[in-house]
Amino acid sequence: MLVLGKSTTVTKTLQCTIPASAYPDTVEVSASIVGEQLGKILTNLQNLIGLPTGCAEQNLNKLMPDIIILKYLKATGQLTSDLQLTLMKYITAGYQNQLRFQQSNGIFTFFINFGNPSTWLNSYVTLAFYWASEYIQIDQTIIERTLAFILSKQQADGSFIES
Repeated sequence: MLVLGKSTTVTKTLQCTIPASAYPDTVEVSASIVGEQLGKILTNLQNLIGLPTGCAEQNLNKLMPDIIILKYLKATGQLTSDLQLTLMKYITAGYQNQLRFQQSNGIFTFFINFGNPSTWLNSYVTLAFYWASEYIQIDQTIIERTLAFILSKQQADGSFIES
């Protein structure tokens, strides 16, 4: 077990045997230990940040990481003004792009102007818009309509039908 105490860095030398099958002339082995449960994800956040595009599902799959990363970096005091500006721009663009998949009745489908409304998709939209509303202006009537749609799909046993 490695205990840091009040220190943020510890250097330890470990003895290891390099196997005979190792690449010739290998003389160094390195390892890193991350104390966060999210481990490698946190050291590669920049690879998760992206401009939301594509169909409704693809857009959401790019929008949600932007929202979660902004929330995490803000909460942990690691958010830089440049990154905040980028994330806010991407979240706003993702919101605007998602609105293209809203049908005249206010419910979302996977493609623009056609397709059946999806309980799963509308649940995902509701969650994304709710979380994004902490950072950008979101039309609350959209969230209310999608919630009403979702609740209309709930069965007596509490389950939901995918429409």
